[in-house]
Amino acid sequence: MKKHLFAILLTTAVFCSAAFLLLTAFEVEPDTAKPLTIPFQYRGHILLKANINGKHTANLLLDSGADGLLLDEQYFNSTGIVIERSQQAQLPGAGAEPQIITVVLDRISVRLDTITFLPRYVPLMDLRSIVGEKADGVIGIEFTRPYLTEIDFEREEMTLHPDNSVLAGFDSIRLEVRNNRYYLPVAIEAADGLVIQGKFQLDLGNGGTLVLNSPIAQKYDLDLKIQKKMKYFNVSGGAGGRVEGYQFRAKSLTLGNTILAMPHIDWSTDAGGALASTQFDGLLGNVILERFRVMIDFGKGILYLKPGTNLSEPFISNISGMSVVNKSSTIKAVLVTGLYAGGNAEKAGLQVGDRIVSVDGKKVTTLDEKQMDALLRQPGNPLELIYIRDGEEKKTSLQRTETL
Repeated sequence: MKKHLFAILLTTAVFCSAAFLLLTAFEVEPDTAKPLTIPFQYRGHILLKANINGKHTANLLLDSGADGLLLDEQYFNSTGIVIERSQQAQLPGAGAEPQIITVVLDRISVRLDTITFLPRYVPLMDLRSIVGEKADGVIGIEFTRPYLTEIDFEREEMTLHPDNSVLAGFDSIRLEVRNNRYYLPVAIEAADGLVIQGKFQLDLGNGGTLVLNSPIAQKYDLDLKIQKKMKYFNVSGGAGGRVEGYQFRAKSLTLGNTILAMPHIDWSTDAGGALASTQFDGLLGNVILERFRVMIDFGKGILYLKPGTNLSEPFISNISGMSVVNKSSTIKAVLVTGLYAGGNAEKAGLQVGDRIVSVDGKKVTTLDEKQMDALLRQPGNPLELIYIRDGEEKKTSLQRTETL
């Protein structure tokens, strides 16, 4: 449900610290002789159903900016798996305050359909505070490297092809590969006469459009040159905690041979963390990629794109004006974690920390991710919200109109 880019950002540098360098070593048992189709659930993130240690079902968020396997600490504890060997490590990422986490050194098996692999280390972190209760962990793309990986967002299927005989009609974009991360050229016409060109990380782990790192935003002087923009913050926006930035609507975004009109774009104002990096210019997320049929040859570093049926649909910005985390299973509420200045949530009087328990007369515990997403992200009639603040029940009306 939480699609805002920073709110779901885990990818950049999640496993880049020295403590995690060996995570790229996998023992994989693939069958590359025939295509393998794996269904997934898509709500801004790609969630794959996997099996841990042959006993425990897990919903794993696919992330091209990650290596190996990371599990939510609460989920891991619920499995009853006993840790025999572990160590503490620092987890960098979006936000300025890296987490100190536990890294399990025991061998834990992961099975994804017919593919079994053994990551050498498994970091544990409070993942659900960032992405909500829908995800039990994050899985990198190591297991896809023997294949040509097809991601069909419309059918919600990932197909691993043994060869490239399925590429008719696809445009190709060469990827720059650095430290198991994949970068591609993108051009953004931010305003009349203002074109930003850079190298952006291909990021299957984020549910936004595109984010500009703070150094390139400063280089192009966006704070002065972009007149219509919305400032936002999110207290649990990434592995490093709080993130801040602006959102605006660009005139166009060019990806390969395709020009997308009027996308909403974020730029970070973070002074530290992954989004303050000068090693790349930002992140390209799923709200762009979902407009294509996507093929990726991770082994050769090539992205293939074919326009989807939704290529020309208008981009919808953050209608609610807030970032939220679905915690309906634990606290019976949807937790407000971030706000857009002047957005609909702020106008409705909502604050970070508020617990939304009812939307238009329906308890949030009765709504699935798709229903909640449609209510909070799609334009429509005002919503009547009931929320809890400091133990007191309050009511408000939330407008659902575009603000950018």
